Amino acid sequence: VAGAKPVEKLAGLSEAEMTRRFQRSMPVVLTDSQEGWPAKSKWTFEWLAKHYGDEEMMVSDLAPFFKHSDRGIIQTAKVSMREYVRYVLGQPNGVRALQTSDDRVFYGNGWAPFCDHDGLLADVSDRLYCVEDSIPRVDEGQGRQFNRSLTKVFLGPAGTVSRLHHDTYATHVWLSQIRGRKQFIVYAPEDTEHLHGVQDDEADGRTSLFDPSRPDFEAFPKA
Repeated sequence: VAGAKPVEKLAGLSEAEMTRRFQRSMPVVLTDSQEGWPAKSKWTFEWLAKHYGDEEMMVSDLAPFFKHSDRGIIQTAKVSMREYVRYVLGQPNGVRALQTSDDRVFYGNGWAPFCDHDGLLADVSDRLYCVEDSIPRVDEGQGRQFNRSLTKVFLGPAGTVSRLHHDTYATHVWLSQIRGRKQFIVYAPEDTEHLHGVQDDEADGRTSLFDPSRPDFEAFPKA
């Protein structure tokens, strides 16, 4: 993206340093966040299909869902993990026939397996060593389910896109990439007005239809 600055890649950050970066809206890539994770070698698409193949998940060709623009346009389907993995790997599957164009790839961005599968959580960590989490850990009851429902596993083939958005409840989140590559394009809070952001609900953050990889300055003149 023209004019973009690279994000620093660091390791061994203290909680104080991460908090300082957070307060100043300074993004960072942590190169040591997956140390000790069995998932790094264990979690392959084939492994997920073998052990969780009957799990059903929602996949959509626009992500995330924007209330103000996607109704009547977005396609969403419920598929098994086994079938979706076939789609991701380019094998014969029932999802590809639903895809209307090459840039409308179906994204599995809603699977929250840790509510039902404790064993999967042992392969990763739902806490980041240098982050002071604002949601307290609760190991039972509704609090446990709420925490685990917000910890998700995203899967998708090449070409999967998440449009510009704030996350659930406008919370601050972190993502750890186990397989493949993902490009992040982030903007400072003071750029919000230039992105023509929309807030559908007070409980949600803002979303934007501006595509920084293919900017349309006629439709988004402030950008």
